[in-house]
Amino acid sequence: KNTYFTPSWRIFLFISAALWIVYIALEPYLRRLWPHMIVSWVRLLDGRFRDPLVGRDSLIGLMAGALLVILINVYSIGGQWAGLVTPSPSSLFEWGGHTDLLRGMRYSIATLFDVAPIALIPLLFMVVLLLLRLLLRRQGLAVAAFLILWALLGSPTWLAGNPWLGYTVFALLSTIVLTVLFRVGILALAATYFGLGVLLSFPMTFRLSSWYAMHMLIGLAAFAAVAGWSFYISLAGRPVFSESLLKD
Repeated sequence: KNTYFTPSWRIFLFISAALWIVYIALEPYLRRLWPHMIVSWVRLLDGRFRDPLVGRDSLIGLMAGALLVILINVYSIGGQWAGLVTPSPSSLFEWGGHTDLLRGMRYSIATLFDVAPIALIPLLFMVVLLLLRLLLRRQGLAVAAFLILWALLGSPTWLAGNPWLGYTVFALLSTIVLTVLFRVGILALAATYFGLGVLLSFPMTFRLSSWYAMHMLIGLAAFAAVAGWSFYISLAGRPVFSESLLKD
């Protein structure tokens, strides 16, 4: 029996293929309404991996992902320190792979491949937003409807413990996500979710003597590798430091 291709993977591949077909069908409308969102995305799909714009948008997205992780942990851990009942970071986003890491290092490496499909979430956001924009005919109404749908889907989790605090943090997170999407583009949002998934899927600690510190280092190494490559190609061949600074 092939254990590497489970029914869940078949369902995931089917959803991904269906989502891609819908995106291709709606892309002409996307080019007309929000062309700036897909410039770096199209260049990446075209195989231009060393394009400076691809590197810049990816780096911005990774920084936004790290900011989201900080906000989520402040909400969850900080709320518990303050005596409030708040959900754990992994429960807010169900892709956390902490339990699999208990089974050995190979599962830690496999977690990186489990995180990669998370980058498809922005594609779903784009399709839903575009459909709402075509139906409601106004961008403001489309964004408001999107936020309402997103909040309703996440209500059981965000309402846990303190609804007002949960929805306040949710408003901050959604503001960051939509700002990245509308100001930078879909590639940046994909990088945001990739960074978010990596940093939430691996346990973090300041104690390198902890038994799970090596798992943390694998996740941080993957995040740093993508960020370093994005920073390098975003320079477009320019030196990191100016010549005058190097002379000093």
